[in-house]
Amino acid sequence: MVDWLPRSYAFMEAWCLVLFLWAIHDKASAEPVSMLLISLCMGIFFDIVHMWLSFGSSYKYLVDSGTVSSSLFYFAVTMAVIALLLKPVYIVFLSSEYGKRGGDVSSLFKSPVGGAGIGTFMPQGQAYQNLDAHNDDRASMLGTGVKDPNSAFGAQMGGGGNMGMGGGHGGGHYGY
Repeated sequence: MVDWLPRSYAFMEAWCLVLFLWAIHDKASAEPVSMLLISLCMGIFFDIVHMWLSFGSSYKYLVDSGTVSSSLFYFAVTMAVIALLLKPVYIVFLSSEYGKRGGDVSSLFKSPVGGAGIGTFMPQGQAYQNLDAHNDDRASMLGTGVKDPNSAFGAQMGGGGNMGMGGGHGGGHYGY
């Protein structure tokens, strides 16, 4: 084994392998495919940086010192470059698989603030959950026209106001 790249390179490759196996195992969900797509896109950038920073120093350390032969070193470098060149091909195939599983590829890399970049995504078929609907349902169950159940509770108890140390106005007195 020629150890010319840092351990973070091996970790990123192992992470993509785990995500790939998860995507094979969970055929119904678009989540593992989306995570793999994002990891591969980030991996392209990180692989270029790792190779750029590690090639010269690793060559001097491994080949010039006689630890490994130059042909073995160049073979390891060639395999890493081929793996880097195949990542865009993987991304093309995975994006079509992501679309088949119900994901929207156009929204995968959109920023939540509207610009370009890696951001949130929502597979097709899942609607936005309205959080205000929960308060509307509770207000209709209380039989009041007030949407905030806490203010309806305070009004039914004879006031709200300051229930702390100074006592309340109306209902009970909670002061000391």
